Amino acid sequence: MAGEVVAPLAGFPYAVAGKIAQDFDMPLAGKVEMRSNPCFAGNRMNAERIWRNVTRKERLEKQKQRLSALRAYEDLLRGRGYQYIAGVDEAGRGPLAGPVVAAAVILPEDFDVLGVDDSKKLSEKKREQLFGMIQERAVAYGIGVVDEKVIDAINILQAAKLAMKQAVCEAERCLCARQAGGAAQRMEDLAADRMNERSVLASSNGLLRSVEADNQPPGACWQKDGANRSPDTCFHKIDYILFDAMKIEELDVPQESIIKGDAKMLAIAAASILAKVTRDRMMVEYAKQYPGYAFEKNKGYGTKAHYAGLAAHGICPVHRRSFLKKWQAGQEGES
Repeated sequence: MAGEVVAPLAGFPYAVAGKIAQDFDMPLAGKVEMRSNPCFAGNRMNAERIWRNVTRKERLEKQKQRLSALRAYEDLLRGRGYQYIAGVDEAGRGPLAGPVVAAAVILPEDFDVLGVDDSKKLSEKKREQLFGMIQERAVAYGIGVVDEKVIDAINILQAAKLAMKQAVCEAERCLCARQAGGAAQRMEDLAADRMNERSVLASSNGLLRSVEADNQPPGACWQKDGANRSPDTCFHKIDYILFDAMKIEELDVPQESIIKGDAKMLAIAAASILAKVTRDRMMVEYAKQYPGYAFEKNKGYGTKAHYAGLAAHGICPVHRRSFLKKWQAGQEGES
């Protein structure tokens, strides 16, 4: 029966049994070949010990296998002649407050950082660990941020696309800077400069903003007319883009939309981590400016604590008003 634990694991808590079954490629139900294996006989203590004692070598081997599986398609694309393959993903389409953030990442062919995966599958601690490692090892990366005012003006789908275009442009600028300067520090400095121009970092009033200070229209270097796609110093440019469930026609470059791409493609998974961590950090800063909504915990999503904060304090400047129309109507109906 579905959900039934095979006999050797029957004495264990279901969650622990699941971890053992996963580590040993053993199903929870339907097969009984392993029932006679004495290593699975016992109780909860045995189960937990077995899981903890899976050797470091075995865990590393599984991570290597996962890394190989995630980059298989990118390796195929490189075999077809594509060199600079950008993975693009966004974070923050669903929250009631804060920006939508996108990241574009170009990874080297020999990228070997273990543990990179869909950001939703990783703990906050693990995402933070991987964030710096991805930035350090990436050939180039870019971040795009579109704030709540723009989201309200053009809708969340168009805002997510805009953030992705910004991220792709930033990644290409970083790629060009690295080629011209030949130094990772130059890439990081340029990325930081561009982020400051858009006031992604703290502005003078302490709030985190997004695109207001960007004088160049986001995505201008990527329009199909080819104008100003990138600086003249750029010898190589992004030649293929892998999007997570998105396609942006106005970007004049071969591209592909991959459903659940952050769980299937290495570069998209890396982008999902950069986007998620960047946005989470911004929401923690917002929580300091606007206490009472638990932004540091819910990151702007509609949790019970968040709605309690809305009821107590009303809408704050970083809320997406277009996302709160029903809530506002309900409040007005009660008054």
